[in-house]
Amino acid sequence: MALKTKVTKTFLENISENLKPLNSADELVELGLAGSTKTLANKRFEGTGPDFIRLKGAGIRYPKDAILDWLQRDAVYVKNQKRMA
Repeated sequence: MALKTKVTKTFLENISENLKPLNSADELVELGLAGSTKTLANKRFEGTGPDFIRLKGAGIRYPKDAILDWLQRDAVYVKNQKRMA
């Protein structure tokens, strides 16, 4: 298995353990999956974020599977590189 695939799979497994069936934007920010709730709002507007559900009286919620699909689709693996001075 390629290193990128292995790292991504491990990352998704770890994140999956911390996700609820439906997650708020605040919860995604707390998990470090987004910089802010405003970032997630922008991604919803642009259509680049995870799929979501708008619940009357409860606001926006992100299903666990949609978050994992989004991360798998958009995650970028960056190998640590030496910096040149």
